[in-house]
Amino acid sequence: MEAKPNTVIKAIHNVKLQLLQFGYNIYVRLYKYFPDNMVNSLNYYHVFRRFPNINNPKRYTEKIQWYKLYGKLERYCALVDKYEVRDFVALTVGKKYLIPIIGVWDDFDEIDFCRLPKQFVIKMTHGSGYNIICTDKAQINLETIRNKLSNWKKENYYEIGRERQYNNCRPKIMIENYLEDQSGELIDYKIFCFNGNPAYIQVDLGRTTNHTRAFYDIHWNRLPFTTYYPLASRNVIRPDNLDELLTLAEKLSKDLLHVRVDLYNPDGKAFFGELTFAHGNGFEPFYPDEWDMIVGNQFEIP
Repeated sequence: MEAKPNTVIKAIHNVKLQLLQFGYNIYVRLYKYFPDNMVNSLNYYHVFRRFPNINNPKRYTEKIQWYKLYGKLERYCALVDKYEVRDFVALTVGKKYLIPIIGVWDDFDEIDFCRLPKQFVIKMTHGSGYNIICTDKAQINLETIRNKLSNWKKENYYEIGRERQYNNCRPKIMIENYLEDQSGELIDYKIFCFNGNPAYIQVDLGRTTNHTRAFYDIHWNRLPFTTYYPLASRNVIRPDNLDELLTLAEKLSKDLLHVRVDLYNPDGKAFFGELTFAHGNGFEPFYPDEWDMIVGNQFEIP
């Protein structure tokens, strides 16, 4: 009896899926042994369905891949370490822009949670996104936090995204004061700087609900593009101290080919957040796509 066409098609499809899964499993196991250029190119293709032009990059996302490979970012470990960078910020713009910290520890068991305030923010110092925001200490699960921090501590953030600036960062646990403005919302201003010159300001809205994103130029004109997240439907009010924020970004990005300076501004009081050398690891699509080229034109690589 001949197999029905649909049955044959399903069988072929299942074999393809199994082969893809097999290949993916091998990729995951061998991932950390692959060279950086291969990993970056494969990950770029996975997102954009095209390989990056590393030899003659034009797009911003391509230039980030070039930057990760040839920008000598390993020099900047102290600028991405969430604790070590505080010395640089204090020296460059002053201690008043630092978020007050409650303490720094090597291990979770060293922390006396009974002595912590009701609200605080926990950060691992050796990567990006390793954050736990506590708005009510009475509601937290310490075992969940312990497990999360333990898993993060084991990770080498460089191996995840091949951002060499993170390769030699030592994992520590830092707890900061909790920030919010009178509205109960905390907006951070991510300022894209090229050769020490601020160019674009990214504002993220509704992070815990409906995450959207807006971009502005340095004169606070709304720009018609976004990256990764949907374009925000509402405009953000121009901060009264915009000039101060831009001056901070300019000073903190001096002598750097490209960096994103992240600042908080609760109730008009500026605080330093972090320095980001590879926005979205160079894998966040632009909408519309033409802005990948427009922003890329600002990024002048040697």
